[in-house]
Amino acid sequence: MNKSEITTAFLELGCFPHQAEFAADFLAADSKQKHLLTSLPGLGKGFIGSQIVAYAFYHSQAKRVLVLAPMGIAQQWCDMLQRNSPEVPCRFVDRRRLREMVAGEDDDLWMNTGVVVMSIDFARQADVAELLSKTIWDLIVVDEAHHLRPKTQRYELVQRLFESSPQARSLLLHALSKIPDGEGVANPLFHDAKVTVWSRDTVRDNDGNPLLPDVQIKWIHHVRRDDEQQILLELQACIRRAGVKEPRSQLEATALLQTASSSLLALEQRLSQMQRVRNETVHGLRDVASKSDDVEIEPESADENLDGQSLAQSSFMDDVPRLLAMLEEVETDSKLESLLELLHTIGVSSSGDMRICVFTSYVNTATYLESALSDNHFDVTAITGSSSYGEREQIIADFSQNGGVLVCTSAMTVRIPEVAAVIFYDLPWNPATVDARIGQFLRVGRPGPVGVYAFTDDSDTLVIERLQKKVNEIKQSLGSEEIQKLLFDGEIDQ
Repeated sequence: MNKSEITTAFLELGCFPHQAEFAADFLAADSKQKHLLTSLPGLGKGFIGSQIVAYAFYHSQAKRVLVLAPMGIAQQWCDMLQRNSPEVPCRFVDRRRLREMVAGEDDDLWMNTGVVVMSIDFARQADVAELLSKTIWDLIVVDEAHHLRPKTQRYELVQRLFESSPQARSLLLHALSKIPDGEGVANPLFHDAKVTVWSRDTVRDNDGNPLLPDVQIKWIHHVRRDDEQQILLELQACIRRAGVKEPRSQLEATALLQTASSSLLALEQRLSQMQRVRNETVHGLRDVASKSDDVEIEPESADENLDGQSLAQSSFMDDVPRLLAMLEEVETDSKLESLLELLHTIGVSSSGDMRICVFTSYVNTATYLESALSDNHFDVTAITGSSSYGEREQIIADFSQNGGVLVCTSAMTVRIPEVAAVIFYDLPWNPATVDARIGQFLRVGRPGPVGVYAFTDDSDTLVIERLQKKVNEIKQSLGSEEIQKLLFDGEIDQ
């Protein structure tokens, strides 16, 4: 089939023009071997990827397909293929399934024909990567390819697969907050790829109308009470008195201010943890981070390149008991009160129905909000990194069916188009994070708009000013990528 016939075939499947045109370009006989599809979230690159896989299998262009994606998205790939293309054999492989396959002593571990879907963080484990690289794949798909940073295990896995299956077609799905100039993408894995760019401004439906409405963030400015503001000012004063000058301690101080901006409870728990670990060891804040379950960090975003004294090794720790005593005296939470007021303004009631998603960067804040909203008679659940995959599936299913408020951290990767509003309880530092979160709900085919709200206050302005100053001071010694990985918890687009 030529490109025109393939385009028509995909349009008949219900694809939009931009999706059908990309599919035809990828599947054409004279097409480049590697394609990179860059798209802001919500424009259907995952859907068209699954349709391409099904078409290539059905038309014998690819009989052995490997799909790699983050855990939650990997399961969605299986769901899409099984729902839309049940004739295509699809196998989701995790550790338990792999043990069963190995014990079965199959002649062909990965099936003679079919689609294997795996979490990329499972696939990058040494024994799994070895098994995958011994197989000759016809088509390799990597979703969320913007996480393929050079010198990481994810990157090395994909590079190894490309080398072990040199004839394989490859499809890299990349989420961008900024559209690259021309075809230059700063990643060696992408250098020989044909780049296709989708943006919300250019993609259209069959009648030429924009597929997605413009999104306007509504800023919720709340004023902290005097006792709350005093703690934030005192925290900054303590950091200044400590005279932190090392790159590590400067970035840790900024992260501490971010925590305070999220919630004073999160600050209290983080300071308590710093104090507890310091009493137990003298390894500093790096060890605190390794033991902390509060900030959720993307795998492989560790800070090996940060040198110097940590904040927990400085005189700042002498002020921690006094800060904790001040925190114990705070009886109200003005930010929580603003959230409750916003939920009532949006129209959320205790009866559910409406679906609202509240994002925070901190597990402690998520747990606190879940409890506080429940005390105020909201139907609320939470998803954090401590939630098992089975728990997340059940929570999402209940939320999609019954409505209510879902409080979540970066662990929530599932796409739910039925959500009426997204609330950023913490001010995201990275614009790409905002795009990614909104894109989980504002998707192609959505029947109506989604409300987007973000909390801010005067302390956020102070934190931003400090962040910009410190980043400029240490960019030369660390490089911008290391700064991004630490501050943005691995959610930076390349």
